Amino acid sequence: MRKLSPLFALLLAAAGFAQSSADDFLTAGPAEPLAAPAQARLEAIAAPALAAHIAFLASPALEGRGLGSRGLEAAAEYVVSQLKLAGVRPLAPVGHDGANPCYRQVVPLREVRELASTLAVETRTAAGMQARSFAAGVDLIAPALGPRSLGGKVVFAGYGIREPGLGRDDFAALDVRGKVVLILGGLPPGEAWQQPELVERYGSARASRRYAERLKALGRMGALLVL
Repeated sequence: MRKLSPLFALLLAAAGFAQSSADDFLTAGPAEPLAAPAQARLEAIAAPALAAHIAFLASPALEGRGLGSRGLEAAAEYVVSQLKLAGVRPLAPVGHDGANPCYRQVVPLREVRELASTLAVETRTAAGMQARSFAAGVDLIAPALGPRSLGGKVVFAGYGIREPGLGRDDFAALDVRGKVVLILGGLPPGEAWQQPELVERYGSARASRRYAERLKALGRMGALLVL
């Protein structure tokens, strides 16, 4: 029986995490169990052999393996050579069943462009007008929106948290309808706010989660914009 190489076993295990091509991006999910022979060989991988593959692929000689670089080409040739040594047969390109089998496959890539935008805030008082600009990626995370202008009074709402069980309601006695609401990010100080469910609700690493409750509450109250 041919022995499964550590590199091929690593690639085989990683394939179990792939999702449908309809997804925009790949995220880790439950892996389908491998066949018993493959699982046994996977569990037999020795750390030194695996470390040798990683050391080469991550070495400075491959120049970061950027798209179109010599380093990426060298890494691809290395993987192909290891697949050949492991006795893995090449496959026809995806969607081209009649084409000659090969180890390299065409993979569509989605381009993600950096937003170059600014938020300009003008404050008008009896003493005059003050203007300040905030740059995306430096001062704020900007959504993909076209140019627009909004005007309204600014209301400060602390952390934007309403948790009666902890005696906190940052919206109490505030009239936010039609106004711009300014809130602090994160959680209030104190051990009471370090409970896992509160950290997930208001301090998650994902902006869509940590601001979800705040935006729902302010949306029901008629806020114009949340900063």
